Amino acid sequence: MLVKSTLREIRTSLARYLAIFAIVALGVGFFAGLKDCKPSMLKTARDYVRDYRLYDYQIATSYGIDSHSVEIAEGFDGVREAEGSVQIDVMAETGEGDSVALKSISLPTDINKLRLVSGRLPESQDECVVDNYSMATYEYSEGQSIRLSEENDKETLKEFKNTEFKIVGTVNTPIYLDYQRGSTDIGNGSLTTFFFIPKEAYDVDYYTQLYVKLEGDKEAFSSEYEDMLKAKESDMEDLAADINDARREDARREAQDELDEKKKEYEDNLAEYESEKANAEAEIRKARNEISSGRRTINAEKKKVNATIKDLNSKINQAEAGIKIIDDGIGQLNAKQSELIATTAQVQAKIKETNGSLEALEAAHAAGKIPDDEYNAKKAEITAGLSVLNKNRSDLNAGIKQVGSEVSKYEKQKN
Repeated sequence: MLVKSTLREIRTSLARYLAIFAIVALGVGFFAGLKDCKPSMLKTARDYVRDYRLYDYQIATSYGIDSHSVEIAEGFDGVREAEGSVQIDVMAETGEGDSVALKSISLPTDINKLRLVSGRLPESQDECVVDNYSMATYEYSEGQSIRLSEENDKETLKEFKNTEFKIVGTVNTPIYLDYQRGSTDIGNGSLTTFFFIPKEAYDVDYYTQLYVKLEGDKEAFSSEYEDMLKAKESDMEDLAADINDARREDARREAQDELDEKKKEYEDNLAEYESEKANAEAEIRKARNEISSGRRTINAEKKKVNATIKDLNSKINQAEAGIKIIDDGIGQLNAKQSELIATTAQVQAKIKETNGSLEALEAAHAAGKIPDDEYNAKKAEITAGLSVLNKNRSDLNAGIKQVGSEVSKYEKQKN
């Protein structure tokens, strides 16, 4: 009876029944989908972190991490494998010409493996791959380059062998499972994106991070996995302490080795200094002896020189006195010579005059104006006088010559 009544109700309101049926079916479908969504998402996430080997623990210490730290972690109980990573925040230029804060990360090997979305992985230290999620936002694309900005301090730039990296591909990394890229102490305090470069592109001898994979195959995001992580927390703290102690001991040993090296260098330099000092002191003593000997020689020579100077000064005084006498004699001779020259000039004029009288006498005789006896008498007189004058002139010239000779003699004596 109930079935017949129900069927009758359905037949009389079929459209309403089908609408209600569709609504219920849709609700059931949504409910079934929601019930299956979480397991599907968990499976996708678990497969992703398993395939690309997301780390279980990240370890950092105040003394830093090196290859020895990785070896300690790999040998620690409960650790399957460990891998070091270099991560440095830098300012880089965008395609728009601005500067943004990026995280540079060394290419991983076995932990936190990259999922290549496009292109290829870097093959040289001037190549990189970038975050596929945020690359286009900042106008980075394959074939372009990431250039480190001059806004970085010099110490940061020294940690890179290159300041420009060509983009050869895009990747996803299990390190970042959401769109947040973390914070930083540069730029505006927020990291924009990341890029991966080969470890060889860094000019450093340390790691900034140490990633650890634990033994056991617990599914990620499961309560068993969370319990495992919690159970290993104390062990990981001990591992961090062991690494820290080892790094401190390595640092102490390196410092001691450097100190020993510097000490040996100091001792070698000190020995060399002492040897050079002894040689220098010997040279100084030798030089002082030579100086003392030289001073004695100089003093003796100085006395000789002073005596010579005194003798020369005496001779100079005598010579100056002699020169004065000679100058006086030369002056007298020059005066005498001048007098003789003047007298010679007078005699020469007299001779000329007498020759003129003789010529006049001869002209008058030739003209018959003077008789022969008078002519002969006057001619004899004039000739006799002319002879005397010529003799006087000759004597005067001889005297002048003699005076000149005497002057030359005095000049030689003066010189």
